[in-house]
Amino acid sequence: MRRVWSRVSGAELAAEPKGTFWDVVSIKGHLRAQYHYPMCFQRLFESESGFEELPGMPLRTTEWQLVVSSTLGRPDLEDRAKEEFVMYAAKTGHVKVAQALLDGGANKDWQDGVTSEKTALMHACARGHIEMVRFLLEAGVKINLQDAEGKTALMHAADKGHMEIVHLLLEAGADRNLRDNRGKVATISHLE
Repeated sequence: MRRVWSRVSGAELAAEPKGTFWDVVSIKGHLRAQYHYPMCFQRLFESESGFEELPGMPLRTTEWQLVVSSTLGRPDLEDRAKEEFVMYAAKTGHVKVAQALLDGGANKDWQDGVTSEKTALMHACARGHIEMVRFLLEAGVKINLQDAEGKTALMHAADKGHMEIVHLLLEAGADRNLRDNRGKVATISHLE
């Protein structure tokens, strides 16, 4: 088993079979999904050595301690935190939060490697948050970006049957002829 403990409380946060976590990013992604800890705030330390595990390093141990820190004094993490929070706001439909973050300089077209290169617009489209989609389109997001599977925001909206969002995207200039990595276009004929 691979285990993660809170360094502060001592509580076990994760216990998964060895094959579940293949690197530090997979552990942090699991903790973000489970507890909503932004990845840029997570610090994982090997329980035995006390050294911080870094992305790209092979896992050397089966137990880690997690410290959730702030980005204060870490300019390299401040931008990453903004983008991560825009993504979270898009997933949950919090337009005012997204607006404040974009006003503060967050990249509106950031593609999250942990979520397969999806953008905030793709997440909002997949979850049916029409007001978020409207806001992001008005903010000037790139509408035809593709994720790691080659899917666009239009494809995500169509896959979930969000007809009103599909029409909104088409009116904003979404390319209905783009193909994903499997050669498929957005299936929208049943929605029109």
